[in-house]
This record gives sequence, structure tokens and C-alpha cells, in this order.
Amino acid sequence: MKTILKIAFLYIIMQMNAILGIAQESNIQMKLESSIGGIENWQNTKFLLFSCTGNDNANLLNSSSDRSLLWNRETGECRFEGQSTKNEKLVYLFNFKRKQPLKLFVNAVEIKTIETALQRDIQQQVNEDLKLLLLPLITELKGINFTDIKVKLLNNEKLLSTFVSYDGSFYDGPIKGNLLINENTGEIKAFENTISMVNYQVDQYKDAGSGLKLPTSFIALNNKKKSCTFTTVSTFEHVEASKFTEL
Repeated sequence: MKTILKIAFLYIIMQMNAILGIAQESNIQMKLESSIGGIENWQNTKFLLFSCTGNDNANLLNSSSDRSLLWNRETGECRFEGQSTKNEKLVYLFNFKRKQPLKLFVNAVEIKTIETALQRDIQQQVNEDLKLLLLPLITELKGINFTDIKVKLLNNEKLLSTFVSYDGSFYDGPIKGNLLINENTGEIKAFENTISMVNYQVDQYKDAGSGLKLPTSFIALNNKKKSCTFTTVSTFEHVEASKFTEL
């Protein structure tokens, strides 16, 4: 009889822990979504524009020079503007969904044959930039896990610490690492990426328009080349179609 009672007691404890874990994960997700003004603001975004420097992830691009991306989220059409390591002005038109190149202009001259390595570099750079800018949107990913949730006090700021893991594709790659989130605002304050081994200090959430707020400052504490500053982040309802077809 005692053995049965012990088993029943342990089962109840396990069930309570499971329920508590689900509640904690849900709390993390709600806080992240609250930090951007609500997930519906992102879901209703048709066009996203950002410009940034840093976050060195490509061999043929000058990461210290300003680059920008205009993205039609419905069609996948993109307009990338940046600078090569040869100080050439680049305008690359492509489809993000299909990873399909459309046109490349170098110093305002259209290049008929687009170098594969350059295509790959631009696509990789765009993905890595979006992984930072849209980090709070990981709550949209099906199968993402928030575990080892703890409360920490840092510089008189109450933070939630959690290990996040996702084995699918978040802008062409999985996610694993430790997040520090402000308990009141839900804003991400730090991300220790255990895949790239880069530790980011995250700050300066800005309104991109229509109520959507996104982080714009990522200081890589252990690799300065990976630091990234987003100087412009904007959303639009309408953009001229020619932006995705012509110089």
C-alpha cells in the first residue's frame, strides 16, 4: 500500500512540474510578443525595410559599409543594396522565398551573369541580419522550446533567463542559446548563441511603424566583427513595384 501511495505521489509531482513548465514557457512567449507590441503587428506587416552595419558574415561584402534590404513578405521579392569589398556599389534584386536571383547592378550597370559566390554571400548576410533583427519573433516557430527558466537580478534589473532551442530553420538555421529577458517589458537584453559562440548584448527597441517594435543594437561582447547596428527599421503598406525590378 505504501509503495502505491509513493508512486501516486511521485506521479502527481511530475504532473505538477509538467504543468508548471508549460505555464513558464507560455509566459516567456507572451512576454516576447508583448515586447514587439503584439505578434499581430508583425503578421500584418507587408513590407519591411532595414539598413545596418556590422554583423560580418560574408567574404565579398563590406560589412562596415551601410547596407539595406527592402522585403515584400507576401511575394518574397527583395531589393538589397550594399558595397562589395572592392568598394563597388551593389543593387541585387532577388526572391527571398525561392532564393532566386533576378538582377544585379554593379556601380549602376546591370551584370548579365551573376557570380554564384556573390549570390550566396548576399543571401547569407541577409539571413544573418534577419536572425538578429527578428529574434523576438522566435515565438512563431512551431516546436521551439524554452527550458531552464530562472529569475536573475542584474544591475537592479529583474530578468528571466531561459535556454531556447529550435532544430528547424529560422532564416536558414537552427537556434540554440541562452536568452535574458526583462521581466516587465519582455525585451531581450542578452543572447548567448551556443551555435556561433557569440554573446550579444541587445538593446534599443525602436518603433518600426504600425506599432511594431524591434531591437536595433546587438553588441557582440566576444567578437566585435559580429556586432550589428540597425540604423533604419521601417514597415510600409505600399511600395512601388519597380523597386523590385529596376535600378
